[in-house]
Amino acid sequence: MKILVWNECYTSGGADWSLIDLVESWPDKNDSFLIYINETHEGLNLVKEKTKGRAEVKTYKSFMERVLHLRTFKPFEFTVQKFGQSGKIPLWLLAGPLSLLSSFFLISKKNCDVLILNNGGYPGGLSNFIMAFWATLKGIKKRYMIVRNYPLKTYETCRRIRFFKWFSEKTLVKIITVSNSLKDCLQEKANIKETMLQRIYNGINIENKIIAYQSNAFSSFSSIEYKVGIIGNLEERKGHDTLFQAWASIITKYPKAKLFVFASSKSGDKKKLVNLAKKLNISHSIVWFEFMKNIGEAYKFLDVVVMPSKNFESFGRIIVEAMAFGKPIIASNIGGMPELIENEKDGILFEAGNVQKLTYSINKLLESKELRKTISSNGTIKYHSYYTSKVMAQNYYDFINNKPLSDNTSL
Repeated sequence: MKILVWNECYTSGGADWSLIDLVESWPDKNDSFLIYINETHEGLNLVKEKTKGRAEVKTYKSFMERVLHLRTFKPFEFTVQKFGQSGKIPLWLLAGPLSLLSSFFLISKKNCDVLILNNGGYPGGLSNFIMAFWATLKGIKKRYMIVRNYPLKTYETCRRIRFFKWFSEKTLVKIITVSNSLKDCLQEKANIKETMLQRIYNGINIENKIIAYQSNAFSSFSSIEYKVGIIGNLEERKGHDTLFQAWASIITKYPKAKLFVFASSKSGDKKKLVNLAKKLNISHSIVWFEFMKNIGEAYKFLDVVVMPSKNFESFGRIIVEAMAFGKPIIASNIGGMPELIENEKDGILFEAGNVQKLTYSINKLLESKELRKTISSNGTIKYHSYYTSKVMAQNYYDFINNKPLSDNTSL
């Protein structure tokens, strides 16, 4: 079986790792993968590196990349000068046919049995639908789109959502969601029929999070008794401010405790968070780490992991990664995250944005080593049962081959 994966993203993240884990753990080694990634995607080199020997990775110019590229040509400068922002319109009209033609030539030269559109939030990039259109005309029967996050607007208020809903029903066999929460949302907000939707949970390969060499990144912190961490970008929706406010109370009880923040400095407003820490008088107890490839080392080092997101968390990779590395996880009860955690058994859930509840949850874990051990152990068992990359890949394989899924549908 030949599988063509079409990927349009611009920032690196969970969609890249999920794709990498899917390819590496695919059960039938005789199947082949061809991955097309838009050329300005931050995760391009990561996907190439991690799927080397298992997939062929090529680049293409997406619709939006063509628009931006055309605007750099001098013949089009007059358009922008004369029409201002509306000058985008003629460029869009030109970029559209170019994208249609280039996508046609790409897929016409390749024989494949399956098309997988690997997306972030719904409805994703226009290039995905262009490729789905050509795949339909070419007679590729197995055409699927993976959606990993919620639509920003509703069917009633957005013509674009209405158009892509209609187009999806004409060109796709199924839309795969990463949680029941996302599946329900697509039915409600995008008006997609339930029969068009299939939920398959993400899976994690922890070997991808460990680098062979030994690092001394945390050697100077080895004597700290309580080490709490938050891992992810610095977007406001990730809830760092809620955790910082809770931390102001935590260090009154545990003055030597440290909060470790793992994130790219470019992923959000770090300056705002630094100023908040100063205002709360907790700067001395916060340690900032640039996001590291060897993130497995960070998980092993921490005592507790916190994921205090406020919205747009359709799954919660950090939860599964914490479980995989045997660390107790505290997460807000939004989106798909409550589907992963049985409260106070394999993790702790708290009301999103509730500083008092989060403070209570962190204190509860820090004051009981036995509770941390129990939750960690239960979480690891759940990870190996339901959320490994092998389980995920097998579910995708079975789904594509019209076999019953052996996944955790009862959870």
